[in-house]
Amino acid sequence: MKAEDPILETHEVPKRYPFLKKNWLEKKRCTGGGPPFVRCGRKVGYRLSDLEAWLDENKHRTTSDPGPLAEKLAAEASVKPRAQKPPRAASHEDKRADEGAAARKRVLVHAGGST
Repeated sequence: MKAEDPILETHEVPKRYPFLKKNWLEKKRCTGGGPPFVRCGRKVGYRLSDLEAWLDENKHRTTSDPGPLAEKLAAEASVKPRAQKPPRAASHEDKRADEGAAARKRVLVHAGGST
């Protein structure tokens, strides 16, 4: 860190970069994908040099260009195995539908109909 590298509080970042909103920065601190931040107790700040470096990493040439960060994330994702979803448990509606089908089948059998 340089001696003249100021740290901006979250509410100060939109004053310098109006397209980086306070709520968006707060969300990205939880979900990832935003600029690096520093924390001291409850206070959160962004080094000006980190913000500028993060903006440089996210340059795009066209609106369809995913940018270098997307390529980096895609490369990291291709290395990790994809997590399997656990099997879905039968819902209350599924059980009621099964019970209804069984009841209709019993009625047909009792009435002498075919199944």
